[in-house]
Amino acid sequence: MEIETIKQLVNKNTKVNIDTRRRHRDIVEARALYYKLCREYTFKSLSEIGKSVSRDHATVLWGLKNFENWANQNVALKSTYLNIKTKIETIQAENIDSNQAKQDFINRWLKVKEDNESLVITNQELVKELKMVTKKLKKRNDYFKKNGYIIN
Repeated sequence: MEIETIKQLVNKNTKVNIDTRRRHRDIVEARALYYKLCREYTFKSLSEIGKSVSRDHATVLWGLKNFENWANQNVALKSTYLNIKTKIETIQAENIDSNQAKQDFINRWLKVKEDNESLVITNQELVKELKMVTKKLKKRNDYFKKNGYIIN
């Protein structure tokens, strides 16, 4: 599912523009609804979701944490959420292409593998640096002990 499709569904069903900078309650709740749907139906990070509506990851996280409470208190919000969720699932069912799904999975796996390899290299560099610093510290401590600066 594309993030833009979800944004259009939320804008249409809530009758508000979630791209606006305003912070009225109905807009904030609609954005939280958008965040929730994006987390459920896309593989986008919090930063990517926030960036799509000119917000940061912390705002997205805050909206996600508060959405359940708002939906439990606001029947219209919960109804809109369930309605959009049904529409998304219908769209997905109509557009299922197993080859595309496989390719999406492979692309995601390759990205994770690439990120992992980068982290392994970074870790190896940090281990080398730690060994070097530890060696220098040992030499320094040995020097101090040898010259009587440290009494043990």
